Amino acid sequence: IVIMHARDTVLPDDLPMFGAEAPPAASYNFDSYREAADAYEREYIQRKLAEAEGNISRTAELMNIDRSHLYRRMKALGLQRPPENGT
Repeated sequence: IVIMHARDTVLPDDLPMFGAEAPPAASYNFDSYREAADAYEREYIQRKLAEAEGNISRTAELMNIDRSHLYRRMKALGLQRPPENGT
């Protein structure tokens, strides 16, 4: 889980209700273009992973990129590889 917040401490009132849609990355105030681009890409990959039910090959296919590139971007963005079925 990645939590983006303006302060160092996240309080219970800062968290969305269960099942609530998170605000888009565009609604955050970033200090640099790189931070904003990374936040957008992280959010995009997470949405595609959810759409593909955690299947990396299918996610890469949906994104029209090589699976190896998806793995590299996930690592660079601090995203965890989804657990395989049955583990």
